[in-house]
Amino acid sequence: MHITNPEEILMENVELIQGECSLCHGDIDEQWAGKNPGIGTLCQNCSGRGAELFKLENVELQVEKSLTYEPLFNKYEYHFNWSGTRVMINGQIGVVTQTYLGSCVVKFPNGNEWGDSIKTLDYWLLKDIYEESGGEMNPPALDFEEHVPEKATLLDEPILPVEINMDEDGNPSSIKVGNRSIYAGIVGSPSELRILPMLHAYCNLFVRYKFGLAPNFACEGGFHGHGFEVRNAGGFTGGCGLSVTMDRNARLFDGVQTEEDFRSMASMAGLIGFMVSEEERRAGVVESASAHEVLSTWVQVMETLLRYDWSTFVLGTVEDVWRAYCTMQDILLNVLTTDELQESLEFARGGRMTHAGSAF
Repeated sequence: MHITNPEEILMENVELIQGECSLCHGDIDEQWAGKNPGIGTLCQNCSGRGAELFKLENVELQVEKSLTYEPLFNKYEYHFNWSGTRVMINGQIGVVTQTYLGSCVVKFPNGNEWGDSIKTLDYWLLKDIYEESGGEMNPPALDFEEHVPEKATLLDEPILPVEINMDEDGNPSSIKVGNRSIYAGIVGSPSELRILPMLHAYCNLFVRYKFGLAPNFACEGGFHGHGFEVRNAGGFTGGCGLSVTMDRNARLFDGVQTEEDFRSMASMAGLIGFMVSEEERRAGVVESASAHEVLSTWVQVMETLLRYDWSTFVLGTVEDVWRAYCTMQDILLNVLTTDELQESLEFARGGRMTHAGSAF
């Protein structure tokens, strides 16, 4: 092990050997992590012990905080940017450039131009370490009065188009909101309207609430119904919309080549069906809804929300976001009863749609 600049070291070293579990030092099963597991990968037996690998003494934290406020999800917290955090791995001091769920990218001197992916050290572990160090976790308290919705006056037409595309069988294949492509664009581009992500999230959550749909745990997010799958589309590149897969189970089995593949896909199909059935058990749900019924409702709600001049909403502050959220409720009273509106908002605040990918 070679130590770089030992006089500057203020942290303890972590030894990570590629292809070897970083905790028990045993072999890593290929079926568990593939042929070339990344640096820091743990074996299946140690997979739940990642917090033991990196601790406060192993990092020098650098953090920038920004407020995240999503009233639809009752989410108000700091988002942390860990870029610049230093860590010593195998005697080399590297700098964290990106953090994800389950990994981060670390740039080492004379290392890979784009940095190396380090497993286990991730956004959430660094957040836990920061909290352990006494870092400030909670933003200033909010003090908004409860909003009582009042029906808003709508424009004659939506301010952005909502385009539905059909396949050769007459089934919906995608929905595009606005003028930007849902299939291409520059990654990280802002939305055409700042309010679009909130409106899109509500439309997804409303149809899930109304029809008993299950969340889609793909990185794009979305939902599952009886026999069809919907994913959010365009969000990574500034677009807004949905992609739709009909006859989901048949598509699941397209890539099956071995008995193990079959068992895995059969388990997945069974799990999705079970999740949808469980969601349909909620009181008041419209059961066994078709993709046409679900998506026509989605479009109706989205077009209603876009029959308002959102161009004046900048969403630069927490107060701006709250005002937009209240306005959205006022608009929705044009197509929903007061009870439907309140029940759907309570459903959204239930926390059942937040996961590793898109929050809705």
